[in-house]
Amino acid sequence: LRGGPSAAVAPLGSSPQAEATEVRGETTGELLLAPLLLHPALMTEDMVMQLDLAAASITDPAERAELHSRELRVDIAAFKDANPSAGLPDFLAWRTKVLGLSLDPFPAESLGHLWE
Repeated sequence: LRGGPSAAVAPLGSSPQAEATEVRGETTGELLLAPLLLHPALMTEDMVMQLDLAAASITDPAERAELHSRELRVDIAAFKDANPSAGLPDFLAWRTKVLGLSLDPFPAESLGHLWE
């Protein structure tokens, strides 16, 4: 797990995961705060192969996204705690622009569900 609802908060650019860039929320126009996140759980090569095989065998995109959703749920909770007035578009911008993480495994409808 990378964080939690009570994760510490640092101004964007001051946490080790964040780049020195400013991202303003589309919802409020306020400067977004970057929650401090834990690093993802370590996985052995065997575990990565099992996850890849499981993902490849699932044809439904929503079910495939479920394999990767634990980390995303925790990131969303920490982000919401740090930015209570922010919306889903703010989180998506922060995750892609600041963390440089892809949202490709997650269909739009599953992102909305995870946000609620």
